[in-house]
Amino acid sequence: MPRQRLKHFKQDIMIITKNCIVEATLQMNFVGDAEIIEMYNEEEPAEFAIGMDEILPAMEALLLGKKAGDKLDFVIKKEDGFGEYNEEDVFELPLETFFNEQGVIDEEEIFEGAIVSLTTDEGEPQDAMILEITDQDVLVDLNHPFAGEDLHYEMMILSVRLAD
Repeated sequence: MPRQRLKHFKQDIMIITKNCIVEATLQMNFVGDAEIIEMYNEEEPAEFAIGMDEILPAMEALLLGKKAGDKLDFVIKKEDGFGEYNEEDVFELPLETFFNEQGVIDEEEIFEGAIVSLTTDEGEPQDAMILEITDQDVLVDLNHPFAGEDLHYEMMILSVRLAD
């Protein structure tokens, strides 16, 4: 009776390189604080493109060379993340800056804690958080909400594929 030969096909394992799409579970908190700030699970994973400025460069550098199934636990220092908190990026703007076409504040969009899009002197959009609203002024903060913080991440890579 002839012996049947089994053919084995080696499945290539995709390694994370530039121009890859990565799906991962992710949990993020500030170093020293147990409260989870951002979380993605297997049912609703984080998805990002490598080499497309979608994630922090320091995180991207840690992911290069990894593959599906790899688990990572790392800290990104503030200087490699969102930078130091800059007090000069907190300032007051006249209340009228936030008036709508009817000349009033839309309280559903303009309130303490809201993120609003402002325009820089160079015409570029800039997100700002409203810290306080008074009768005459609005105190805004242009710092990223994570500025001044070291970030702790726990991640498991679920899949890696080439970007289209």
